[in-house]
Amino acid sequence: MANIIDGIFIPSCMNVLTQEEMDKKDKEKNIDKNTFALAFYRWYPDRLADVMVDEKGGRRLHHDQRLFMRILARFYSMTGVYSRSYGKTMLEVLTNLMMGIVYPKSELAISAQTLTNAQKILISKMKDILDFFPSLKKEINEKATSYNKDKCQVVLKNDSNIGILANLSSSKGQRKHALSIEESALIDKYTFEDSLRPIPDDPRHMCNYIPDPNPIEPHRRIDFFTTPYYKASPEYKRILDRFHNMFELQGDFVIGADWHLNAWYGRGKGKREIQREKFDNNPISFLMNYGGKFVGVSQDALVDMAKLLDLRILEHAEYECDENGEYYMGVDVARRSVSSSSTKGSRGCQTSIIIIKVKRKQNNRISSIELPYIETIFGDELFTNQAVRIKYIADKFKINACILDTNGLGVGLADELMKTQEKEGITYKSWASLNTDDKPEEKDSSRLLFRFVAQGKQTQIITHFMGVINSGQLKLLKTLDNTIMEESIIDLSPLEQLPYIHTELLIQEISNLKLVTTDAYNSLTVKQVVAKFGKDRFSGLSYVLWYVKEHTDNVQDDDVYDMTDYVFVI
Repeated sequence: MANIIDGIFIPSCMNVLTQEEMDKKDKEKNIDKNTFALAFYRWYPDRLADVMVDEKGGRRLHHDQRLFMRILARFYSMTGVYSRSYGKTMLEVLTNLMMGIVYPKSELAISAQTLTNAQKILISKMKDILDFFPSLKKEINEKATSYNKDKCQVVLKNDSNIGILANLSSSKGQRKHALSIEESALIDKYTFEDSLRPIPDDPRHMCNYIPDPNPIEPHRRIDFFTTPYYKASPEYKRILDRFHNMFELQGDFVIGADWHLNAWYGRGKGKREIQREKFDNNPISFLMNYGGKFVGVSQDALVDMAKLLDLRILEHAEYECDENGEYYMGVDVARRSVSSSSTKGSRGCQTSIIIIKVKRKQNNRISSIELPYIETIFGDELFTNQAVRIKYIADKFKINACILDTNGLGVGLADELMKTQEKEGITYKSWASLNTDDKPEEKDSSRLLFRFVAQGKQTQIITHFMGVINSGQLKLLKTLDNTIMEESIIDLSPLEQLPYIHTELLIQEISNLKLVTTDAYNSLTVKQVVAKFGKDRFSGLSYVLWYVKEHTDNVQDDDVYDMTDYVFVI
């Protein structure tokens, strides 16, 4: 049973004093043992976790995990950049529990992208921790502990508690003694500065007769945990600042590792599984999730990634048109097709289909452009099959135009779109060209196909693309975690999730592009940083954005003036 001597809470798991020693009148001699134990476990939280492991079961911490916990306990701010499967969240929750035990009445919090996500993290990690460290149950106040969404917190018997928060503006005004931020790379600068940074402003006061903050305790602690992200993101710049502060002994500590560390210790996925992930995933995703590297470019980037990520505000994808929507399609044709057998899983380039939804002001100028749907077709599909799929999607959205680059292989797809196809008893009528004299197969064909060669218009295309990003006109889908994790939204089927996944891949493509000025007439072009990673989705989007800005963003005067209204004849 836990004890309190002169205001110092002694957890029962420490077992420093026997009951006989507790009954002695001269407590001052024995209290030294307790204060030493508390000081020791505050400095070595991993050793306190060792006390809670049963001899017959439980888990012993590895050396890197002990280092993780000690850094988190000793410094004012820890930044951990680790790969998937490392187990950083479990260590984060475990350390907070240990610190809650040795610092009575601590108000600690773990934040994630949404409250639902944070709740699931705390519940799942607490289950693992109690399995690995069963004696910890003796320190938990089960009556006060709750895992409900409205009040999800773990309360200890010394009145410390570990709760949850969201990495959103809704957390503004909350107060905790310490905050651990999950996936900190996904937080924009404004939300962090305005809502999250002030949360641990109030220090923890000691519980004995000295009601002042402990001067050597790491008050106002904010810790950051994430997998690598984009170099142009605010988090990358924050990490560089914290790294500088670490060398200046300002209380920050930055540490991280790629997949090799946890694979060496046998945690998470093994070496063969990781190598399989490397072949199955695209290079950018692998570097972020397992390679331990921030990707993209920090200089000469095509667009400001922070601005681009701020444009992810659309809650729902669209799978067909709404009643009054104005839709356009952009298509980039696969330039090459590589069989999976020759490249160990690489499928080469893909034909990308981009659907945008244009919203206008009263004067017909574009106010915003939404991107509610993206789809890709494998490059080894016949042009006939690709044309059928493109027409099927076009019918779903009732598009106004399909913009297609007819340079190279695009000519073959354009010719196929101007023919009539039949598949599974459905007839897909031929399209006519909007801007050329090419004759379709049928005379009454819908004028939907805009044929052009992008090679000579790269400067205009890139300029319009950068413009819609910098102006904030473009709106993108949110991540799956921010969308379908909420209880108010029904879980999506795998096919319905594809537009969200393709949006994430689109952002990865954009982050991999560097803006280049060529010698000839100072024209603009883009260059891939990682050559193996394509830019098909970006190309399809840039084509359709160029079209709507160049050909449809025109002012229509509502009033028509007649000069005779202002002429007086005498």
